[in-house]
Amino acid sequence: MCGFLGAFGPHALNYKERIEDTIQTISYRGPDGEGLYVSSDGNCVLGHVRLAILDLSEAAAQPMCKHSSALVYNGEIYNHQFFRPQLEKKGWIFSSSSDTETLIAGLRLNGHSIIKSLNGMFAAAWYDERSKNLLIFRDCLGIKPLFFATLSDSTVLFSSEIKAIFSVAKDLSRDLDEDVLRCYLTFENYPQQYSLFKKVESLQPGESRIFSLESKSFVQTIESSHQKGLLKLDTHELIHLTRQKIENSVRQHLLSDVPMGVYLSGGLDSSLVACMAARHAGGLTSFTGFFDDKDSYYDERPYSRMVAKQIGIEFNEVKITANDFINHFDKLIDHLGQPRMGMGSFSQYMVARIAGKNRKVFLSGHGGDELFAGYPIFKAALLIQNGWLSARFWQVIRHLSYNQIPWVLYMTLKRIKEKKTPLAPALFTKSSSTLENNFHSTSTSPLNDLQAYYQSIYLPGLLLVEDALSMAHSLETRVPLWSSDLINWANRIEMTEKLPKGQLKGLLREVAKGIVPKALLSAPKRGFPTPLRKWFRKELLEYVTDRLLYSSSVLDMIIPRVEREKLIYSHVKRPLPFALDERRAHRIWILLCIESWTRQYKVGIKY
Repeated sequence: MCGFLGAFGPHALNYKERIEDTIQTISYRGPDGEGLYVSSDGNCVLGHVRLAILDLSEAAAQPMCKHSSALVYNGEIYNHQFFRPQLEKKGWIFSSSSDTETLIAGLRLNGHSIIKSLNGMFAAAWYDERSKNLLIFRDCLGIKPLFFATLSDSTVLFSSEIKAIFSVAKDLSRDLDEDVLRCYLTFENYPQQYSLFKKVESLQPGESRIFSLESKSFVQTIESSHQKGLLKLDTHELIHLTRQKIENSVRQHLLSDVPMGVYLSGGLDSSLVACMAARHAGGLTSFTGFFDDKDSYYDERPYSRMVAKQIGIEFNEVKITANDFINHFDKLIDHLGQPRMGMGSFSQYMVARIAGKNRKVFLSGHGGDELFAGYPIFKAALLIQNGWLSARFWQVIRHLSYNQIPWVLYMTLKRIKEKKTPLAPALFTKSSSTLENNFHSTSTSPLNDLQAYYQSIYLPGLLLVEDALSMAHSLETRVPLWSSDLINWANRIEMTEKLPKGQLKGLLREVAKGIVPKALLSAPKRGFPTPLRKWFRKELLEYVTDRLLYSSSVLDMIIPRVEREKLIYSHVKRPLPFALDERRAHRIWILLCIESWTRQYKVGIKY
C-alpha cells in the first residue's frame, strides 16, 4: 500500500518540483521509501511513497521503471504469482518477488487486458515511453481511490489524494459542485465517479483511462468475469461451499512479508475473518475500540475478547473519548479530502492511529453486510417485496426486532406516498439532486436493487473512507469478504436464502457456526456504534455550537443559521427514539464535516 502523484502532458515537466515537494507531504501513506520518475521525453512525471509489505528490498521500490515504461501503484494483487510463469515464458526476467513487478511485466507483455484478471485492490498509473501514452486504472471493487484533474494547459494531474492535486495545481478552481453536495446532504454519500469539487474527478471502480498527447482520453470499464444464474443447491451444500469460498479469500489476503493484525469490532464479520485467519497465519494481533461511556450498547469488547481468547491472539483495547473528537476531527476531514459517509469514521480513525504503531497490515470485516444482507433495511425491503398477504410476510414480521420497525415504516410510507422504495434514508431534503435516482428503486422487487446499491455505492463509499483513515497512519486495510470471487459467488445466491425467515445474515450465521464463539451467532448487529448523538448533547455541545453557529457562506447556503440553532436545540432538549435520534445526530455530523472541509480546503461557491 502506498501513495502516488503524477502529471502527464506536454507541460508535465513544469510540475516536477511541485510534485517532488508534495509527495513528501503525504509520506504517511508510505514512510518506507520515496521515489521520482521523469520520462526522457518530459511528458510524464511520477512521484511515489512506499509502504513496504511484499518484497521489502529496494528491488521492489517505486516508481518502477522496466522495459521503457514506468509504474506507480497503490494496493496489493493477491494472485500475482499465478502470472509469473506465463510472463517468464515470454522472456521477462524478474529481479524482485513483488506484485509491482508482476504488474508492470503484465502490462508490458499483455497490455491493459491483464487488469481484468487481477485479484486484489489497486489503483495505478503506467507510462509507456514507446507509445507515449499514460494508462490510469482502478480495481473493480472500489477499494483503492484515484483522483484526477485536467488543468488549463492540458496537463492531467492524478493522485491517491485530492489534497495532493491542489498542492501541485495551486490555481485549480476549488468551486463546489452543488449537485453532488445536495446528494451528500440527502444521503451522506454520492456515486464514486464524482467529487465535491467541480474540477476534480474520480475513476469509477473498474474504470481505466488512456491519455494520449494526440487525442482525448479513452475510457474503458473493466469488470471481473461473473457467472450468471442463481445457484441451485440444498442448504447444507450452500453453507459448506460458502464457508469454503470465504476461507479461500481470507487465506489469499494473508499474502505478506510483514506481520499482520485484525480489527475486532465485536461483530460477526470481523470475528469470522479473524478466526479463519488464525487457522493459516501466526503472530496475529487484534485491536478493538471502546468509548468513555457507561452505556453497554457502545462497548463491544466482551464479544471481541471472546474471539481473541478462542483463537489465542493478542488483544489490544483503544479507549476513545469526546476530547479525542475535539483534537482529531479536523485531521480526519483533512485526510478524507472531502466529506464522506459515516460517524463511525471517527472511531475507526482513532483505532487506526494506535494500531498503525503496531502493524502495517490489518484485516477488516467490511463486505459481509453488503454481500449477505446484514442491514435492517434488507428485512424492510423483504417485507415490502412479499406484500402483507403472503405467508412469508407474517413469518418475517414475527422475527422483527424493535430497532427494525422504523426502517419498515419509513420504507413502506415512502413506497405508498412516492411510488418508489428508498435504498437509503434521507437526512436533509432541502432540494433535489440529479443523482438521486441512484438512491431509490421503482421496481416491485426492490431487494435486488437494494443489494446493487449497497455493493456499487454504499460499500465503495465506506472503503474510500477506510483507505483515507488507515493510510493516514501508514496502515493497509484488507477486506477478505469483498473479493471478486466471493462477490461472484454471493450474488448468485437467492436473497431469501441469505435471509432465512427474515433473519439478517442468516446464511452467514450458519457458515460461522463452529468457527466463532457461539454467543456471537445471536448477538444483535451494532456495527461499531459511536456515541456522538450523546456527546453532541453534553461533552461536545460547546464544540458543535462554536463550529456551526458562526457565519459561513456554505453553511448558510445549506441551512440558515436560525435553523441550525433549532437543530442543535432540539437535539439537546428533545431526545427522540434511538433511530430518529441517530438520524438527527447524523445531520449535525454532516454540517460539522462540511464546515471543517470548506474551511481547511478553502472551498468556493459559484452561483
